[in-house]
Amino acid sequence: MSDDPAQCSRIIDCAGLHELAQIASNNRKAYVLAELQAGTIGVAACAWSEFADCYEDEAADLAPYITVKFRNTRAYNVGAASLAQKLNSGFPPGPYDANTDLFTASIASKEGFEILTAPSQLKRYKTMKCAAVDVDAWLDQELGC
Repeated sequence: MSDDPAQCSRIIDCAGLHELAQIASNNRKAYVLAELQAGTIGVAACAWSEFADCYEDEAADLAPYITVKFRNTRAYNVGAASLAQKLNSGFPPGPYDANTDLFTASIASKEGFEILTAPSQLKRYKTMKCAAVDVDAWLDQELGC
């Protein structure tokens, strides 16, 4: 497990992890799992913890493929606080209550990553001026569907 952003180009949030766990197509799911395992997709440690708390069985299935986790550093925490202030949000509860989307957005902004998420989160990330795409749309692009 590492938090080295050098190999990453994307980060997946809690909602995106849940979308991934729900993919029915073995080919599509295998593609994302391979990307996770290769380290081209990372996850914020707090988003992983939130996902594991909410979806224990799905997290157990995905855990062997997660190779890059980003710990909350001071820079990422400051970035998340800045995003919250700009949104005038005061860190209100998000869909999973821990506001890990702010930390994911902070990491994505600092590292220049695209965020993989659920369709329901796209508007929130757009408000934060982060590049985000839902997991299914990204897979369609990647696989030429």
